[in-house]
Amino acid sequence: YRVVQAPLEPLVNFIRYLPVTSFVPLFILWIGIGIEQRIAVIFFGTFFQQLVMISDCARGVSRDLVNASYTLGTKRSEAVWHVIFPAALPAMLDTLRVTMGWAWTYLVVAELVAASSGLGYISLKAMRGFQVDVIFMA
Repeated sequence: YRVVQAPLEPLVNFIRYLPVTSFVPLFILWIGIGIEQRIAVIFFGTFFQQLVMISDCARGVSRDLVNASYTLGTKRSEAVWHVIFPAALPAMLDTLRVTMGWAWTYLVVAELVAASSGLGYISLKAMRGFQVDVIFMA
């Protein structure tokens, strides 16, 4: 819906192109070193991308389906939950599958900078000891 798209689109498009890895030090300062910092990095790196991709999924739903539901007496809010959401769900799940890979990458990046556990920590520790096999394993 244009009413939702107009105010959100400029902000979301600005935020989604910011380099997440450069915000890791800021998240450490603001949030600290822990699971909260990792969650913030993953959220910041994937949420705004998902928002754009899921809106594209919803935009891809056939207008004929929505118009047919209006013809049958469906209200706008009901059309979202009973027509658009079920029709766009397969594409949304595919979007979540793609961004899951990005989330995994951001997790490793967050752990590389300041962590005492996790894959990034293992990789960094192995790098200091020239343990190439451990780096590949991680």
